[in-house]
Amino acid sequence: MASATTSKEATSHNIKSKSKTLGDSLNRKLLGIWAAEGSENASFEITKDAFYYPEHSASYTYAILGDSLRIKYDDFDGNFSFKLRGDDILVISGDDGEHLFKRMN
Repeated sequence: MASATTSKEATSHNIKSKSKTLGDSLNRKLLGIWAAEGSENASFEITKDAFYYPEHSASYTYAILGDSLRIKYDDFDGNFSFKLRGDDILVISGDDGEHLFKRMN
């Protein structure tokens, strides 16, 4: 019986590890400077720890869970869904619709 419990624990650990690895990989793909479609200026930069908006010189922490993005602004939490198209197009959707951003080099 003990081996069954150990096996379940190992399987649970493996699933969590794979999920964390997939999440970490996606997080790395999101890192960088992004400009709104049609703009030559940076809209925001995603770092390991924050969303940085250069126009306002402001940084906000964020969390990613699956395809959901939560940015903790000063007065509220912004909740968005997102997807990557290839490596250089980021689509963020929220209450105000869908917005495309291109990675800046």
